[in-house]
Amino acid sequence: MRQVLVFFLVFLVPERTGLWAQAVATPDTLRFGPVRAGTSVLDSVFVANGGQADLVLTAVSIDGTAFHLPDALITDTGVVLPPDRSMGLPVRFEPEGLAFYFADLTVETSIDALTMHLAGEGVREVVVIQEILADPPADVRGDANGDGTRHHSQDEFVELLNIGIRAVRLDGWQLSDAGTAPGSRFTFPENTVLEPGQRLVLFGGGSPAGIPGLVFVDDGTIGGGLKNGGDEVYLIDPSVTDTMATAAYDGKTGDRNQSIARHPQGRGPFLLHSELPGGGALFSPGRAPNLIQRIEVLPADTTVELGATIRFEAWAVFNDGSGSTIDDGVAWHTTNDAVISLSGAIGTAVGMGTADIAAGVSGAISVPGRVVVNDLDPSNPGGPPLESAGARVVIDEVLADPAPGPRGDANSDGVRDGKADEFVEIRNVDSKPVTIGGWRAQRAISLSRRPDPLSGNARSTVWWWQSTRYPRTRFCRRRKYWQWVDQ
Repeated sequence: MRQVLVFFLVFLVPERTGLWAQAVATPDTLRFGPVRAGTSVLDSVFVANGGQADLVLTAVSIDGTAFHLPDALITDTGVVLPPDRSMGLPVRFEPEGLAFYFADLTVETSIDALTMHLAGEGVREVVVIQEILADPPADVRGDANGDGTRHHSQDEFVELLNIGIRAVRLDGWQLSDAGTAPGSRFTFPENTVLEPGQRLVLFGGGSPAGIPGLVFVDDGTIGGGLKNGGDEVYLIDPSVTDTMATAAYDGKTGDRNQSIARHPQGRGPFLLHSELPGGGALFSPGRAPNLIQRIEVLPADTTVELGATIRFEAWAVFNDGSGSTIDDGVAWHTTNDAVISLSGAIGTAVGMGTADIAAGVSGAISVPGRVVVNDLDPSNPGGPPLESAGARVVIDEVLADPAPGPRGDANSDGVRDGKADEFVEIRNVDSKPVTIGGWRAQRAISLSRRPDPLSGNARSTVWWWQSTRYPRTRFCRRRKYWQWVDQ
C-alpha cells in the first residue's frame, strides 16, 4: 500500500497590510512507498505564494498519534516567499506503528497556518524466517555450520530471507526463541543490511565455514536453545517494540534430524527439508533448497515409426544447476492420444501424426517433448537411418530383395533363398556398449534374446529366415519397415 498525501487545503486570507496573500500547497507533494515503522522519511512539501505580498514560512509541525517529528528535523523555516514563487520545504518524520494512520502536517506562515492531511500505513519489511534447524543429525551429517564438528546446539540455525524488493537494515534487530529475556537475545550489529533475495543465517555457535550469504553466530545457543519438541522463533525490532517475523514448530517436525523450510520459498508453510520437491538434503543454510526450477522431457524431439515403443524420462533441473531423472511422482500427459498412447512413462506410437508429451512433477509442468510418428520405408536407399528411441542404435542396412543366383546368398549358407537371405543390420553408433537382450523389431521380425552386449561402434547382423536349423529365430515379414525398441 502506498503512503500518500490525500489532499491539500488552500487558504486565501487578507494580510494586515490590506493586500491579499495566497498560500498554496501544491498537489502530489509527499508520496512514498511503504514505510517501515520507526524509519525516518524525508521528502519535500511544496508551498507556493499566489498572492501579492511576501509569505514567510515560520514553522512546521505534525499532529497525529502515529507520527513522530523531532524538532531538530524541522528544516528551512523563516523562509520568505515573494509573490508568485514556490519552494520545496524539506520535512522528515517517522511513522511509529504498523497500523493505518491519519495525521495533519501544518506549515505556519506569516498569514496563517497551512494544514495538509496525511494518510498512509506503517508496514513491516518483508523479511521472513525461511528455515529452522532445531535437531541436527546425530552423526557427522549434523555439522550444519561446516566447522568440522557436530554439536547439538552450535549447529542449530535460523535462516532469514528478504523476499521484498528493497534492502532492509537489521541494525539492532533481535533474533531468539520464545521465553528468552531481551538481554539474552541475539542482536544484529550496526550496518547489517539484507539485500533483496539475500539470506542471513544465525548459528548457535561454532566457526561456520563455506556458508554463503550473511552469517552470524550466537553465544553457543540461539536464545535458550531451539527445543526439539517445539518452539517459537521471533525476529524483533526493539525500536518499535514489534515482532517483524515469527515461526513456530512442534515435535513432529522439530525432532526429525533435519531442518524445516518454507515451500513455496518465503511464503509457504514449513515442510521437512527432505520432503521438499527434488529434496534429499537434510538442510541448506544460506542456500535455496534444491528445488526444481524446470522440467524437461527426454527425448525432447524425436521421430519414430508406427508401432514403436518409447520410454520417456522427466529430467529435473535444480536451482543449483544440477539435474537428475525423476521417476517417482511424475504425471505424464499427451496432447494426442490417437498418436501416442501413454502408460506411465511408456508411450506407444498408435497412429501417424504429432504429439507433445509433458511431465508434471510437484505441480510444475515440463516443457513438452515432441514426437512425430511416420510410416517410413527403410528399404528406400535415400532415406535416413532410423534411430532407436531407447539408445543410439540404428538400423544400418536392410536387404528386402536378394539378388538372383549365387550373388543373393546373403547368409552364406550355400543356397539363395528369396526370404531366408533377406536381412536387417543394426549398428551401435554410441561409444559405449548397449545390451540388446529382450529387444524386438516392432511389427516386422522378432529378435531372439541374447545376453551379450553390442559393443561401441560394432555391427550386429540379424538374419531373417525360416529354417528348422534355427527354430528360435523365426521371422515373418508383414510390413516393409522395421523399428527396434527396448522392452
